[in-house]
Amino acid sequence: MKFAFTLLAVSVLLTACRHTEAAHQLLTDTEVNRTNFCGYAAGHRPTERENEELLVWARRAAEKRHIAGMPTDEEIRRHIVGAWVPDPKTDSDEYQTMVIRSDGSFTAIINAKVVREGTWMVDGGMMRLTTTNGAPTLNGFRYHSIDYVDDHKLVCGIDISVAGRMRFTK
Repeated sequence: MKFAFTLLAVSVLLTACRHTEAAHQLLTDTEVNRTNFCGYAAGHRPTERENEELLVWARRAAEKRHIAGMPTDEEIRRHIVGAWVPDPKTDSDEYQTMVIRSDGSFTAIINAKVVREGTWMVDGGMMRLTTTNGAPTLNGFRYHSIDYVDDHKLVCGIDISVAGRMRFTK
């Protein structure tokens, strides 16, 4: 009986070590570039079909947002342009500064060494940030649901599958 428990404990320990080893292997730049942060199966970038399904979901959500008094896409586009800094009440300190320009481009300063640049678009109450400078941890794009925006305040989701809200001021 003692042997069975020892064998079981060793098996669980070896399995745990292999899972930890596999998790650490995914942290290389090559693997991070292939990891998907939008809730689809990890290991591949979403296909255009998957992105279209997400936008259909976002459009349905936008209808519900309109009923709930949340900003429309046009209101978001009108107010989102500008330089945003995190509010002290934010749930995420991912961005130190985010500049959204009227020409459809953005710059996000993450820290002293990481600056992300790219394009932005709004559809169905969701702002999609697509990087063009190859920042590996962003996987090319991020979706943020916009809860509130005016000329001085922005409240949005951290990412499509992450709880909490980012809060910014101009």
